[in-house]
Amino acid sequence: MIFSYELPLVKAEERLDSYEHSLFTEHDVARMLSDLYLIKRQVGLAKRLLWRTLSVTSRLGFGLEGKTAGLGQDLRENAESMHFYADELLEDVTNLLNMQLQLAAHRTNEVVQVLTIFSAFFLPLTFIVGVYGMNFEHMPELPEPWGYPAVWGVMIAVCVGIYVWFRRRRWL
Repeated sequence: MIFSYELPLVKAEERLDSYEHSLFTEHDVARMLSDLYLIKRQVGLAKRLLWRTLSVTSRLGFGLEGKTAGLGQDLRENAESMHFYADELLEDVTNLLNMQLQLAAHRTNEVVQVLTIFSAFFLPLTFIVGVYGMNFEHMPELPEPWGYPAVWGVMIAVCVGIYVWFRRRRWL
């Protein structure tokens, strides 16, 4: 009976190994998370059943003598071995789940950083365009021939300043 746990645990380990190899490649994250959770539930159940079996085999060995005492000891050692194997697999699947969630958070942070950079460039330009888009009659630079190029110069200077600032912080 104790060895009947071995095949499902070995299959779970093989599935975990395949997921571990594909962790840093492009894959269906939702399917992988649901599969990992299913493996975690299966291995957790096996571990709990093995814990119960281990407690039974521990109590069983006290009344045995002679040849049966050796068999009881073997039974207990096999139950302990399978229990530790299930415990190790449970820890592995938990680590894979955590790593997958950390990778998802890292991808989200990268996207947010790109969006922040774009918004940092366009926010001051939007302000300048908004001010000069108002149809004022008395703006000092409107009648001047250099007014329009000066506004373009200010907008380019703002973009260059933001670019230099981001490069110094190593965001670009």
